[in-house]
Parts: sequence; C-alpha cells; structure tokens
Amino acid sequence: MTLTTISVLSGWLGQLVSLVVPKWLAGSESEALLPEDVGPQIERLRAAEDELLSSVSDPKTAASYVDRLVYDGFRYVREGVRKSQLGEVIAKRARKLPPIPPNVTQVVLRMAELRAEANSLTARRGLEVLLTAWLPVHLVSSALAIVVLLGHMVTVVAW
Repeated sequence: MTLTTISVLSGWLGQLVSLVVPKWLAGSESEALLPEDVGPQIERLRAAEDELLSSVSDPKTAASYVDRLVYDGFRYVREGVRKSQLGEVIAKRARKLPPIPPNVTQVVLRMAELRAEANSLTARRGLEVLLTAWLPVHLVSSALAIVVLLGHMVTVVAW
C-alpha cells in the first residue's frame, strides 16, 4: 500500500511539476546556460557583489539595504523576470522603500541586481532538479509495487 501511495503521489507531483515549472523557466530565461556553467556563474556574481561591498565605507548598512531590495529567486522565476528586467524591478522596489543614502545608491542598486540574478539562477537550478528528480522515484516505486502485486497474485493463486 505504501509503495502504491508513493508511486501515485510522485506521479501526480511529477505531472504538476511538468505542467508548471517549464512555463516558469521559459518565462524567466534570458540567456542559455549549460547546467555546468550555472554554478561558476553564481560564484562570479557573488564575488562581484562582495567586491562592490568592500568598496563601500559602511558595508553593513549597504548589505542591509540590499537585503531589503532583493526577493528570493523563486519569486523572480515565478513572475517571469528576465535578467535584463532585474534593474527595473529593483529600482521600482527601491522607490517604494525608505530612501537609500545618495552616496551609496548606485552601488547598492548594482549589488542588489547581482544578488537578484544569483538568487534567480539558484532557483532555476533547483526547479530544473525538481523537474527531473521526480521520475526515478516514480519509476522505482511503481516497479516495486508491481513486483509486490505479482507476488501477492502468485500467493493467492497458489493457495
């Protein structure tokens, strides 16, 4: 019974993921990256953000402004925000929040853009893993459920 439940639930989850995730990924994709290039790209973005942070006189305050400006990556992917639109989205959010000191505004906005892009790539990578990871679970649990069913049928017929 447990194998059948796992098989059915993983199948439903897989169907849901297969319907929703590709739309999100297609809506937010602005450049084609190979899976092996995503990790180094995220590291480069984080390093560029750290470099900008070290150029500011008060890094702690600048980092707090960046934290307020940036959403998690899944939100950018779900809303279909492309890399070229991140600057606009962040600038719009900056206008809604309390003002950033003028001496660090440009640096904070650029840092927020870098972090948002890294978060978006991280979320995309997670969704791509989810898109492919459900299938082995479903196949294995379905195969085991069929084996158990056949074993049960043999024992019922043999008695």
